[in-house]
Amino acid sequence: MKSSLVMFLMVLLTQQAMAAQCSLLESEGFTDSQTNTLYRAFQYGKEHDMAYSLAAIAWQESSAGVALKNPSDPSAGVFHVTVKNALHYAGWENTQPNQQVMYELLQLDFDMAASFAVKNLTFWRNAYKVSWKKTWQYYNGGTSYSSSSIKYSDAIAKKVRKIKSCNWS
Repeated sequence: MKSSLVMFLMVLLTQQAMAAQCSLLESEGFTDSQTNTLYRAFQYGKEHDMAYSLAAIAWQESSAGVALKNPSDPSAGVFHVTVKNALHYAGWENTQPNQQVMYELLQLDFDMAASFAVKNLTFWRNAYKVSWKKTWQYYNGGTSYSSSSIKYSDAIAKKVRKIKSCNWS
């Protein structure tokens, strides 16, 4: 019984590792850990019809999990959700101690950060009934039409095209 469970777990882990392989990402210099982070974001986003968007945002915002902090926003985690938005989504009061805890949680809890990124994308997508390019722009800069948020949206679109070549399902 014990050996069949171990065998099952090995097969499952091998299948997940094989699914996350992508020669394009390897050619971009991604480590296995970064590729797995993008694949995890992709899988999380699938159930929300945001697989490519979430993976591309993870790539853009944190280099697929490498840079989890941005104290200037402040935002944190794979998707660099702002602490203010995360507190709102969690239903927490916006206090200094809560901000500090949330800043750390966003870095440590992938699923929580992903759920908040999905909520943010869903808000922008539904509130203004806009294209994905506009949704990504709003995710980055709110409703401002700054050149940096437009560049951000263009960068996400390029990353989406690259991730599609991974043929993940």
